[in-house]
Amino acid sequence: MISKYHFFLFDLDNCLIHTNINFVLLKRKLSHFITELHENSTSYDQQIVQNHQNFPIGVLLDHIKKRNPIKYHQALKLIEDFERKGIEGANIDPDVIPTLKQLKMNDIKLAVVTNNQKKITELLLRRFNLFSLFDVVVTRDDVNGKLKPNPASLNLAMQKLHADRRYSVFIGDSKIDAAAAQNAKIAFICIGKCCEEIKKQYSCIATITKISDLLDLLS
Repeated sequence: MISKYHFFLFDLDNCLIHTNINFVLLKRKLSHFITELHENSTSYDQQIVQNHQNFPIGVLLDHIKKRNPIKYHQALKLIEDFERKGIEGANIDPDVIPTLKQLKMNDIKLAVVTNNQKKITELLLRRFNLFSLFDVVVTRDDVNGKLKPNPASLNLAMQKLHADRRYSVFIGDSKIDAAAAQNAKIAFICIGKCCEEIKKQYSCIATITKISDLLDLLS
C-alpha cells in the first residue's frame, strides 16, 4: 500500500517516543504572554487569548515574536522548561527500534521532524538508542523557530535527504502534523488515538495504531 514511498519522516512526541509535555497548560501560559502585550487588544488578539487551545503553539509564538522580541525569548524559555520537564518518564514502545531497523533494511531513508528544541530532541533520541537510526533530524532550531504546521521543517528534511516529495510520507499523531504534511504537499499517515478525528479534516493515506503497522502496509 505504501511501497512507493522511499522517504519516511516521523514526528517525535507520542509518535516515536511517549513524552509528558503538558501542551494544554503550555498554551494557556503562552496566551498570558499575549494578554500582557496588549492592554487594548484587537479582536484577533482577543480571539487568540480566549480560544488559545484552538491555535497551534507556533501561531501563539509567532504572534509574540512579531510584537515583542524580549517576550518572545521568555516564551521560548518557557517552552524549553516544559519540554525538559516533559521528558521525565519518557518511554518508547518495544516495536519502535525493530521497525526502524527493518525500514532501513528496505532502503528507506528516515528523518525525525519535530517542533522540539534540538538539545532535548537529541538527548531523547540518544537515550533510547534511536539517534543512529535516522539519516536526518530537524528541530525548530534548524528552521529559525518556524513550527509545524509551517512546512519549513519538513521541506528542510526532504532537502537534506535529497527526497522527491512524491515519494515522501510524514507519520504523525496530531492535526498539526497533518496540516504540516498538507502544507508541504506530501502524504500523511496518522498514528494513534486521534486519527478518526484528524481524518475528518485532513487527508491520510493510512491510519495505524503502532509503528510496526508500517511494515504491514509495506507488504
